[in-house]
Amino acid sequence: MTRIFPLFLVLCVAMTSCSPADDTSTTSRDKSVTINSDHKMSVTEKDWAFWRGPTLNGKAAPSEKPPTEWSEEKNILWSYDIPGKGYSSPCIVQGKIYFSTSDEKKQTISLICLDQKSGKQLWIKDIYQGELRDIESAHRDSCVASTTPVSNGEALFFTYPTLDEAFLVALDLDGKELWKASLGPAKHKFIFSSSPGLWKNLVFGLNAGMNGAHFLIAFDQKSGKQAWKVTLPDNDTQETHASPVVLNVAGRDQLILAGPSNLFSYDPATGEQNWWYFIGSKTFVGMPAVHGKSVFASSGYNTHRMVRILAEATGGKNVTDTEYEEWNIKPRGFKAPYVPSILYHDGLLYGVEDETAHLACFDPETGKKIWESDQEEGHCYSSPMLADGKIYVFQDDSGLCRIYQPGRECKVLAENELDFGAYASPVFLDNKIYLRTNGKFYCIGK
Repeated sequence: MTRIFPLFLVLCVAMTSCSPADDTSTTSRDKSVTINSDHKMSVTEKDWAFWRGPTLNGKAAPSEKPPTEWSEEKNILWSYDIPGKGYSSPCIVQGKIYFSTSDEKKQTISLICLDQKSGKQLWIKDIYQGELRDIESAHRDSCVASTTPVSNGEALFFTYPTLDEAFLVALDLDGKELWKASLGPAKHKFIFSSSPGLWKNLVFGLNAGMNGAHFLIAFDQKSGKQAWKVTLPDNDTQETHASPVVLNVAGRDQLILAGPSNLFSYDPATGEQNWWYFIGSKTFVGMPAVHGKSVFASSGYNTHRMVRILAEATGGKNVTDTEYEEWNIKPRGFKAPYVPSILYHDGLLYGVEDETAHLACFDPETGKKIWESDQEEGHCYSSPMLADGKIYVFQDDSGLCRIYQPGRECKVLAENELDFGAYASPVFLDNKIYLRTNGKFYCIGK
């Protein structure tokens, strides 16, 4: 294994109360909530029900053939002027597009529903109206409408913050509220932005901010009844904005959680911890990737490290500095992704540097950087997505998108530009790109 620790990280470990020797997460469980092992969600190949795509790994279906050329005047099938401010990615189910927005003057957080074919607004529903967090007290790029709704094909699940609390709400596909549950106090330095996760008949909500209790909670999708609750290590200097996700790795379904401070694995049925690994970052945003028996993660703010962990441990084992740690590196001359999620494809690992929008390719066996793109710098919060054997990277400071050929050499296939940049990640369906930008929603196709 490879592990290189600079002095500042050693000091960080020494100063934090959430150290490798002090993981105190606890699980409570309501056994009256039955886990339906045969449950299958009603989503189809025509849906994009979670923002990382149908297989939760940043990849479109192999049949998708999206365009590689577009502009404001070319290959735009329709566009929609988005009211308010929001960064959520689209959720597309049964021919309808769902995403969130906010209105600072009206003090509202809302869900918008568009017709997938025409872009016509079908409805807009206020999910919350009341006092909201002041953006000036957070980060200039923060927004109270950053979470993405997810769907099981029958209902929508959406998380959002009020001034001091986080909630998970279930709605039918017409926007009617079915149930709502609190996720606890929302005390994030940067505004709460963890989207829900789904597995079998459960929906997961995460709330882990600074100066507040950290909770990972599972609810029954239909009733909203709490199945189990994990109280994560409480620390006033770490938080996470990553989304809980269940991925099949090392031969079993594992709920993988990036942050706070650690990389965690839980049994999604019970909430019992499988293993945890200390990274030490103050803030996580991007989601991990998996392949075979390994989990890959990028640690984010203040450490910018990348790790590969063998995900075979059980019993709540601390796998830090053990044989389960395959490598832990800080790439030279490249800040490991903070907000964008990483992407594993065809034996290689890819990540985008937030501050330059450069894409880099890594050897997953060693963690060493193979190449980094050297085009003009930009800025990127959107996650890299793979479609039709190509990697799409959208920038947020401009409307630029670069399309790359995956492989051991850096090849830029195309550059396209729109009037607005995108914080959200794109959706690839029906050989089209559905893109939520900071001003308009675009349907890009031929």
